[in-house]
Amino acid sequence: MITGFEHQVQLSVLIKAVGMGYMLGIMFYVLKFINIPFGKGTVAIFIRDVCFFVISAFLCFLFSLKYCSGMMRFYVTAGELMGFLIFHIFPGGLISLLLHSLRERVYRVTKMLFKCTKKSQKN
Repeated sequence: MITGFEHQVQLSVLIKAVGMGYMLGIMFYVLKFINIPFGKGTVAIFIRDVCFFVISAFLCFLFSLKYCSGMMRFYVTAGELMGFLIFHIFPGGLISLLLHSLRERVYRVTKMLFKCTKKSQKN
């Protein structure tokens, strides 16, 4: 039986799911920022991705438990994906550029410090 109330509830949950996906996008870039000192190594990226997937799976499970009685619905998954992509397109792209430039600066400074300490040890 389809009533207007059910559609309103589904739309409300969809909008909340978009907000949840947006929050997951923010969390991904926070983990990306925390990962800067560890470099571009595959192990560091693997650990960051595993942490993100575990945390996001837990948060998505809690969201589904609260708003969908524990059932995974397509519109909830689609809403979370839309929210993540919305964050990734606009603010995420700018943040990614800033993180890349910050990573390069940190890399240059540590390289210079390493060279200076190496020269001072020779003298």
